[in-house]
Amino acid sequence: MLSFFAHPPHRTNISSQQSFTSSDGAVTTEFITPQYEGDNFKIRQTFHLNKIQQIRNTGKEPEIIFHKEIFHWNKSENFTLESGKLASHCEGRFHTYYSAVIDFEAYPGWSHIFEVYSDKENEDGVFTRKLENGEKFFRNLFGYLDDCQKANIKPDIFQILLILHDNQTSLTVPKIPAKIRKFFGKWVLGYIGGKIIGEKILGYRSSYPEYYVERKSSGKKNQ
Repeated sequence: MLSFFAHPPHRTNISSQQSFTSSDGAVTTEFITPQYEGDNFKIRQTFHLNKIQQIRNTGKEPEIIFHKEIFHWNKSENFTLESGKLASHCEGRFHTYYSAVIDFEAYPGWSHIFEVYSDKENEDGVFTRKLENGEKFFRNLFGYLDDCQKANIKPDIFQILLILHDNQTSLTVPKIPAKIRKFFGKWVLGYIGGKIIGEKILGYRSSYPEYYVERKSSGKKNQ
């Protein structure tokens, strides 16, 4: 194991936090636990668009936005737009959604990436995303990206690939046929990059107790 090549940031304990603000106030992330049996974990993100633009004007990008195209192996991810507009690139097609449109869903295997924006001054972009058993994934991914931003270090792609892979999610490689793209994303990037290089060689983990602690479900049955 060559863990001395890894440079993880100091990890902020968010395992019990229901929300945190990151990237110098650019994004507020709220974790919403299931309220009844069969409900899925949700994450609501508020993109403070004026602040994001201020950061981009300096030539930087808030890390927590994670502007990368991904696909989930076996699960659908549901988006509910509450404010602003959502521009999505899903399976090669571009769509623009407005807050009046309640849901947008990325089905298993669908490559997707999004951008939240607004044509109105001082309007924030707000949306909720829902993914089955998604709390471990979201807490580790966004916790890690936020800590990298705080430490002013670039996120390690092998750490990201490991977090994605162990949560049955892969990066998409654009401009190649779909079957090859998904095989490459899952087995070359995810397994070789994430599991072998990230975990076995660099000593990274896909989950850290500072970000996520498994706990018994407190959800109630829907009556």
